[in-house]
Amino acid sequence: MQGPNTQARVNQGIAGIDYVLSTKDRLSARYYIQSNPTNNPFGAVGSLLGFAQQLSAGSQVFSLANSVVLSPNLTWEQHVGFVRLRAFANTTKAFSASSVGITLPGAATFPDFSISASDPTISAGLEFGPSTSFGDGGMVQNQWEYGSSASWVKGRHVLTVGMTWDHTQLNILNKNTNTDTLNFETFLDFVKGTLHGGDEFVGSADRYYRANTVGTYVNDNFKLRKNVTVTAGFRWDIDGPLSEKYGKLTGFDPSKYSYVQ
Repeated sequence: MQGPNTQARVNQGIAGIDYVLSTKDRLSARYYIQSNPTNNPFGAVGSLLGFAQQLSAGSQVFSLANSVVLSPNLTWEQHVGFVRLRAFANTTKAFSASSVGITLPGAATFPDFSISASDPTISAGLEFGPSTSFGDGGMVQNQWEYGSSASWVKGRHVLTVGMTWDHTQLNILNKNTNTDTLNFETFLDFVKGTLHGGDEFVGSADRYYRANTVGTYVNDNFKLRKNVTVTAGFRWDIDGPLSEKYGKLTGFDPSKYSYVQ
């Protein structure tokens, strides 16, 4: 028997503009947006209806560039960019835990059920419910970039000096901690309510990572002959340390421990 199909759409848009401020000054802007909504009636795991999953994914890109001719042999260029990527999955709960007489210590939402051998004849397992693996979670990544460079033409040399700066944000949105898991060995154990094990999640698993990168460079483009060009230079970068917005890079809380000598 065939169930309902998964539905997915892709929506895209793009825009661009070029503006000549003067004969020596030009400004360019570009923008791109994409949205990819997906609806899966069977959710992230399993083959049972009732826990449909909606995946909201998309991206945005924006860039702004400026080019200025300062003199016949000197130009200045700078650019600003922004990139945003997002993906978040949400699982629909057809009913709550209390509506079917289930009482859980850690959450009020319907749990994720896992049966190791639901069909012992073929040793097949079965899982249903809001999966704790990307069932209700996702991420949003933002990146800002700025760069500036100056190029000077002197005889056969084109000297370029520039710098770049990048700021990256990675936001992990994990709502799976609102769902407990219940494990059963066989389908008979599930019917009898003989629990084999499970997991209860406490606390927030959201994380908001931050990082910065700064670089500078100098290079010389030398035209040795009409058909030979040599480029040499050096670049220096600093990859900043990874940080978390709320100081949650680790799960260790020293205030929960004490030491008595």
